[in-house]
Amino acid sequence: MLVASAVLLMVSGAASGGDAAYGPPAPAPTRTAADPCKSPDSRDIVVCAERKQALRLEPDIVNAQRQAEQAQRSATATMPAAQASCSASPQGCGTGLAGLDLANVAIVVATSAVKAARGEDWTKVLKPGGPDEYQLYLKAKKERETREQEARDAAAIKAVKARR
Repeated sequence: MLVASAVLLMVSGAASGGDAAYGPPAPAPTRTAADPCKSPDSRDIVVCAERKQALRLEPDIVNAQRQAEQAQRSATATMPAAQASCSASPQGCGTGLAGLDLANVAIVVATSAVKAARGEDWTKVLKPGGPDEYQLYLKAKKERETREQEARDAAAIKAVKARR
């Protein structure tokens, strides 16, 4: 009986095209370009969503950061007040301890100690002066707005001249 049912299964499988179950699997159906969010196979899970644009930094911020980095690396960066007054004096800055402004050194050390005790950035005292990044940002923003206004004014003048 067991042999008869096995033969019956083989015959029914051959009659219904059961040979496709053997061998490599059929290739997956390809999605059409018309609607990539639908799959012909109901077993596929397709997730479709709009791609968000990447974050974009404001050009004024990028320009301010670039100017701040250039000012730090530049040989013409703003000098600390003590160094500027030393280089302007007729004696010059001198060498060794003779050219050292001890009053300025004491002020810098005391200021950095106070800032360190408060948990603030004490290294800023040691850096040369000059505009910070926010001031550079405001400057770049103002320059951009001025350029845009000049372009609008030029376009308006051109339009008035074209009407005449």
